[in-house]
Amino acid sequence: MRKIIAVTLLLSMLLGISTVVCAAGTTVYYQEYAEKLSGLGVFRGTGTGFELEREPTRLEGLIMLIRLLGKESEANLLANEESEFSDVPARDRGYTNYAYKNGLAKGIGNGLFGANNKIDAKSFITFVLRALGYSDSGTAVDFTWNNAVGFAKSIGLLEEELYFKIVSNTFIRDYVAKISYNALLQPVKNSTMTLAEKLVAAGAITQAQADSLGLTGTGKAAGSGGGVLSSVEIGKLAKAVVRIEAVGYDGEKWSGSGFYTSKDGTVVTNYHVVEGARTLTFVESDGTIYNGSVRIIGYDADADIMVLDIDKTVEHYLKPGNSDNVVLGEKVYAIGYPLGLQVTVSDGIVSSLWPDGDIQITAAISHGNSGGVLLNEKGEAIGITYAIIEAGENLGFAIPINKYVKLGKNLSLTLADLNRITVLKPAYVTVRQISPDTVSIYWDPVSGTEYYCVYMAESIDGPYTRLTDSNGSWKLQWKKDSCITAGGLAPGKTYYFRVTAVSNAAESLPSDTVSVTLYEKSFEEYEKVIMEKYGVIRFGNKKAVFNDVSISDASDGRIYLWMYLDLATDHFAQFLSIMLDNRSDFENSLAEAASTLAGYYGRDVIAVVIYARADFLFYPDAFSVNAIYPDTIEYLEGTGTWAVWYPYVVLDYSRDSKTFMAVWAY
Repeated sequence: MRKIIAVTLLLSMLLGISTVVCAAGTTVYYQEYAEKLSGLGVFRGTGTGFELEREPTRLEGLIMLIRLLGKESEANLLANEESEFSDVPARDRGYTNYAYKNGLAKGIGNGLFGANNKIDAKSFITFVLRALGYSDSGTAVDFTWNNAVGFAKSIGLLEEELYFKIVSNTFIRDYVAKISYNALLQPVKNSTMTLAEKLVAAGAITQAQADSLGLTGTGKAAGSGGGVLSSVEIGKLAKAVVRIEAVGYDGEKWSGSGFYTSKDGTVVTNYHVVEGARTLTFVESDGTIYNGSVRIIGYDADADIMVLDIDKTVEHYLKPGNSDNVVLGEKVYAIGYPLGLQVTVSDGIVSSLWPDGDIQITAAISHGNSGGVLLNEKGEAIGITYAIIEAGENLGFAIPINKYVKLGKNLSLTLADLNRITVLKPAYVTVRQISPDTVSIYWDPVSGTEYYCVYMAESIDGPYTRLTDSNGSWKLQWKKDSCITAGGLAPGKTYYFRVTAVSNAAESLPSDTVSVTLYEKSFEEYEKVIMEKYGVIRFGNKKAVFNDVSISDASDGRIYLWMYLDLATDHFAQFLSIMLDNRSDFENSLAEAASTLAGYYGRDVIAVVIYARADFLFYPDAFSVNAIYPDTIEYLEGTGTWAVWYPYVVLDYSRDSKTFMAVWAY
């Protein structure tokens, strides 16, 4: 939420100007998943092995679809029938015959299937999504071919790291193996049954095969009996709940809760319990301590869910229920370690069900309960406790367990890996047009970063091209570069940008994607228009004076209008007086400026009035008390002073309703 001033680097790209494209090369990441799938007969290699570095063909993608559907035996029955396609080898005709008869795939015309044509990520993922019961045709469309990759990420089929590899590199068989394995762990649409469990039920694979590869699990879970349990019986389930003691990289200590969901030591907790931790210790209700290796196998930072795997076989674990069946007024139990104390059981009812799925409860929870379990009367886990409202009474909240059930659990990350992913990910990435065919991409420097990479695409799902500066370098040094300029772009087109940070040869996950649509009149040109018309806003003998204006794209498609207060002479005092006496008139003037932008660019506008100073010799405590955003105060190493970017007014202007909402910060 600040203006970044930087020397821009002219970028050579497009229209015959050189770029560096990230190619897959021969890097292979998922050999172990190919081997697991091979044990099921789902993924087969050739005489030279799995050939994971090779691009897959359309025929290979179709065969994988039929195997994931558990229909290979039916396809084999059609192997001797005439084929609609002349380019399919005799040994594979059963697959294409089955697909053609069941509407799974079509040819490319002229009696050809395109058997040896390369299949891209969108097409293969479309196959996999169909196997999971999602539709890309008919009246009930879940996704389209064009957004298949993004949709797969949204349902947990693609974890963030795999998604980034797919959109940044050539699609290879290595990714096919990982996507296919992920699919087996993914719930089938409108079901709690995973694809692997469905294949077991259909007899396509055996239970023993699935168990041996970690696709399913057997054993008696607590709460799996199906009947209503007494409160005493519920209390016994506390043996499956653990206290998690964390130590951060700065030595800070905190604690939360978690619970086992498998005999193999799968622990469910909140993301915020684990975030920033250097070490984790797990303490069971009987005092048993585990401080061995910890692997992160799944997480969703937005949903606040973390799934861990510890090297321990446990006797007590909880069975997930179906949170879609939770009803208002239902009796529930919360189990956790409030304030780091002994395991505690509290009861209550479901007091509200929120539109986002969150379960509001009256069962008492406190700090330290984060990551604990919410049980129904059958002893089934229906939620993960994560928050309270301290200003009220009996206002606790739990994340519905189905979000955990649907979450991909195929990662293998250390705590250090998570720290790399979360800490180094660049923030505050913005893009703004500076001429009809040129944009500048800005970001905030990330401490400890060696250099940055900037990626561009013409669709949100990629493919993404790594940009270079005028010297051909794609390593943009931190402290030196916080902006890169891309020229030679096409007016009227939309472009998408992401930034990554690199430290110790490890590249972070990409920043949030930002986009820009090029207009005939750039932001830079229109800033002059706004400054000329609204640089001074008068109210009688008082005036609001601005010494700078900037316009930038917001990540949600809106436009930011930044107006920086002039702090010279008594201008700031006059502005504060206007805020007291002429607030409504000032709102209208600001809304008029916003509507001017909204009318030209056809987008909603967020107007922000900023107090900005960079000459404080000591930490400006007065601003830290009132600041809306936690990062509005920053120490400038080069000058030895403190800077403040303080948003006094935030105005949200909607062009559809021609209305606005103002938030006054002071």
